[in-house]
Amino acid sequence: MSTELLYMDESGDNGLVEGSTDFYILAGVSIETRYSKEFFWKILDFRKSITKQYGLKFQEIKGSDIFYHRGAFFNSLVNPPGLEKIHSNLVKILCQSPVELFATVKSKKGFRQQQFQLTKNSVKLFSQEIWREFLSTYESYLINKSRQLKYPQNGLIYFDDNPSQKKYIREIIRERSRKYDLESEFPEAGIVEDVIFRDSQESYFIQLADILAFTVSRIVCGRGESDVFAIKPEIADILITKLKGNVELYI
Repeated sequence: MSTELLYMDESGDNGLVEGSTDFYILAGVSIETRYSKEFFWKILDFRKSITKQYGLKFQEIKGSDIFYHRGAFFNSLVNPPGLEKIHSNLVKILCQSPVELFATVKSKKGFRQQQFQLTKNSVKLFSQEIWREFLSTYESYLINKSRQLKYPQNGLIYFDDNPSQKKYIREIIRERSRKYDLESEFPEAGIVEDVIFRDSQESYFIQLADILAFTVSRIVCGRGESDVFAIKPEIADILITKLKGNVELYI
C-alpha cells in the first residue's frame, strides 16, 4: 500500500452575490510520501535563492502577492520582470517534479442558471458540488493508479485552514473516506482519514497549491487588472500539459 499527501487551496471565493468572483477554483498538489522530502528541499532551496537575490523577508508565498506585486514582494528589490521569473520557475518546479497536479474550475454563472432562485443554502450547495467534483477526480486517479501498480493507493488531504468551511468540507470528505466497498477491485484504495486543516503560512506545499490555483484562474480568466505581468504562453502550456486528465472545467 502506498500513500500520497494531497495539499489543497482555492482561488476566488464561493460567494454567489454580485461582486464575487466569476469562478471558484480548487487546486491540489499530490505528493507520494517517498518523494516528499526531496520535493521539500527543492522548494526550500528555491526560497533561499530568491530571498538572497531580492532581499525578501517572508513566511508565505502567495500567488496573488506575486501577480499584484504586494506583501513581501513590494518591499524588496524585485521588479515585475523578476516576479514573472519567480512565478515561471515555481510553475516549472511543479511541472518537472514527481508530483501530480489537480484543478477543478466551476462557473458561478452556470450554477446560478441551474437554480430557480438563490437562497441562504445556495452557497453551501455550490461549495459541496465543486468539492464532490474535485474529490471524484482525485479518487479516480488513486483507483486507476492502484490498477496500474496492482496495489492500493491512498490519499490524505491537507487544506488551508478556513474556519467558515471546516464543517462542510469535513462532511464531504467523510462521504468518501468512510466508504469501504468489499466488492470493489481495490477496497483499500482511495481517500483516507479526515481532512487535516493547516495554516498555509506553516506549509510550503499548501502555498504551492495556492500558486497553482491562482495560476489556473489566470489561464481561465486572462490577465487581471491589477496584475503586473501576464503568464507567458509557454508557461501556461507546460502547466496545462501537466494537468491533462486531472483538470475539470464546469463553465
